[in-house]
Amino acid sequence: GAAHLILRNTAMPIGVFGGVTYTQHMAGDDRPLHAIAGVEIAAVGASNTVYLQAGGLFLIAGDDAIGRMYFGRAGFRHFFGENTMIEAAFAGGYAPEADSDDPDINTATWLQGAIGLERRIGSGPLSVLAGYQADYYRVNGDGDFTSVLVHTLKVGVRMSFGGTLA
Repeated sequence: GAAHLILRNTAMPIGVFGGVTYTQHMAGDDRPLHAIAGVEIAAVGASNTVYLQAGGLFLIAGDDAIGRMYFGRAGFRHFFGENTMIEAAFAGGYAPEADSDDPDINTATWLQGAIGLERRIGSGPLSVLAGYQADYYRVNGDGDFTSVLVHTLKVGVRMSFGGTLA
């Protein structure tokens, strides 16, 4: 679960976000519980929004998981009227404690680039979205590096309660 609270004024919204994640790994009985917390600031124009986020992920319970990770994200949204939005974002993170259960796995680095389009359906609460995301992971295991690049195509439906996309 997660929560996102933004205090808006006309020019510079600021906010905080947080949540809890629970993961069951594909192999084994490890079920780490993490807390996520961060801050956000944005600059809002007539049809554009630029935002910055910074935060961290911290292990609450479990093992064989990331002990702590710090991350940042920068994004840009452009609104074509009230019902269509395109968004691009770049994010990155660094985990100085990449595996709480294995001292041979020292650090991890994560980079992400994403772009997406969202279109509200008529005047109702539903919108459709599509996007592309690339994630690069690099893990330092006692001097040896392992890296992987993951490509993700996203298609979905979002329900909003009140307002427009803009």
